[in-house]
Amino acid sequence: MSSALLAQRQRELSSAQTQLSSARGRRSRIEDDIADIESVRNRMREERSELRAQRTSLARFVNSNFSLWRGELRSNRFHTRASSELVERDFTQVINRVETTVERLGNRRTSLRNELSETNTTIGRLQNRIRSLQAEIQQLRNSLA
Repeated sequence: MSSALLAQRQRELSSAQTQLSSARGRRSRIEDDIADIESVRNRMREERSELRAQRTSLARFVNSNFSLWRGELRSNRFHTRASSELVERDFTQVINRVETTVERLGNRRTSLRNELSETNTTIGRLQNRIRSLQAEIQQLRNSLA
């Protein structure tokens, strides 16, 4: 009976070690994904800041007082269109899309961090199970000797 139990515990140990290896691989992939998301998210934040600065600069330019440029061409064709279409609509849409993407990346990062936490819990549980099985196997070997 003890040798059958020993064989069973050794199979359980092998299975737990395989599961541990798989969980460690999953943890490594999750950590890589989190690092990639952080990198992209930080880059997008920088780009968002740059876009905001460009929008401000363009708005200043559009609203500049050109002393030699007056009349309908300036007020209707340039100033109104540039101000409403380019500065307010187009730049704002791009900035909003970047902000939405940054937010979605943050949500995905949070999800991955939760998954990482669960994976670390699984790894800890498997490590405890492996230690218990190793101790039990050692006791069974000692009792058979």
